[in-house]
Amino acid sequence: MVRYEGVEERRKDWMTLLTRYDTETTDRSTLSNLLESIIQTDDSVLFQVIFEPRSDWSPKAQRQKGRLKRGVHTTGGMIARSVLDAVVGVSDEEKQQRHRGDTPEEIGGTIMDSQVDGQRAGQSRMGQIDMKNPSHTYNVSLRAAAQTERTAKNLQDSLNHLSGTFYAIEGKYLGENENEYRRMLNHEITYPNGFEMVTRRKSMLVCNIKELANFITVPSIDALPKASRGGTGGKPKAQSALTSPNEEVFREFTGGMTIGHAVTALRDDTDTTNEISAIDSVNQWWDEINKRDALALSAGDLTHHYVRAATTGSGKTVATLNDMLTTHEQLNGPTILIDPKGGEMCRNYLRCHRTLFGDLDDVEYIKVPEENGNIPGIPFFDLRPLTRSAGRERETAIQDLIDHYFQLLRFVLGRETVDQAFVANEILTNLIKGLFDEKNGSDYFTIGDLLDAARDFQHHGRSIENLEEVDP
Repeated sequence: MVRYEGVEERRKDWMTLLTRYDTETTDRSTLSNLLESIIQTDDSVLFQVIFEPRSDWSPKAQRQKGRLKRGVHTTGGMIARSVLDAVVGVSDEEKQQRHRGDTPEEIGGTIMDSQVDGQRAGQSRMGQIDMKNPSHTYNVSLRAAAQTERTAKNLQDSLNHLSGTFYAIEGKYLGENENEYRRMLNHEITYPNGFEMVTRRKSMLVCNIKELANFITVPSIDALPKASRGGTGGKPKAQSALTSPNEEVFREFTGGMTIGHAVTALRDDTDTTNEISAIDSVNQWWDEINKRDALALSAGDLTHHYVRAATTGSGKTVATLNDMLTTHEQLNGPTILIDPKGGEMCRNYLRCHRTLFGDLDDVEYIKVPEENGNIPGIPFFDLRPLTRSAGRERETAIQDLIDHYFQLLRFVLGRETVDQAFVANEILTNLIKGLFDEKNGSDYFTIGDLLDAARDFQHHGRSIENLEEVDP
């Protein structure tokens, strides 16, 4: 937990101003530092602003200005000054200065503060008290909760730039403070009590409406630092390709074949912890895969071609193994790795699979060609995966296989040759449908069976002059 507290240079300086941040003349949000600190961590961070109207303290302001005229800040100082004046006396010039009007400097007042060089509007304590607008102020509690101590400590100084000349904001790291966390959950203000009442550091801030607006106004996305724009989900006028994607984009690419981390302006190019090949333990691998900025392709995305292209030695093989491992974990169905080089890629996958999942029971390693020179066959004319596993209708599955078969023919023979053989196409289509006939055919057959059927049709077709007159 971090609590942002008000720190007075001298007693009663809570009556003076914080920095007057002119949002009309700057393109940077007052919360930019805080957002930059949050966006650079993977931890969850909660920032809370709780405020309530403060009762009118105009009489206190008048008394405080009276003390300031006499060069003191507290009631005790006033008593001491009165005793000193009675003993030493007061010059006529000082008497005149003490009894001058209380008009704020911005509209003609001339009261000066000894700690401020020159006569600048609103720079003295008295001028700032009037500009604070005592009749319209708020008690404000600012807090931040983070998952780790490191993140919390990084947030301590994120609002320091809003400190005023006499009244500052400082973050205080509270550790795991149950009382403060309970107040956060209950939306309560942390009031100063006991010894805090007489110290110059208070657990809450006193802000006028302009100061409060710095903490509760949602800034334009173009007023945010570049690195934190993507996390807001907004649409900047000009968005760099390196801007971190917003949460909707991350949710769209969650679950499936994890292909890497989103490239953002926040990532240090010298950081090697995200390199899969440098991971030392199984837990570290899972942590990398489950990070917020890890991007994954779903089964629907993988109906398209996906290519990894890079120079030699850049890690394509390692990345491909990672693709397969995450696909096996996240998606259903088989994943096939073909290594045309005949190197160690397949064996390396087996080692990784055994390490992550404990065994190789669901992995089939096929060396092509096998030791006896045989090449395993993959059935093409097979309805079972389509009708039993995919749940398609038999007629639809048959037509899909016919369409795929003619795609192969066009690839081998050429589109023009296949398209011109209209009669042959009709014969092949009906032969395939006949071999798949639910009553007289089968759920699967080989290309050799189709060739035999074509030869039989050719042989018997010559002896039949008119097929329409044949008695079935």
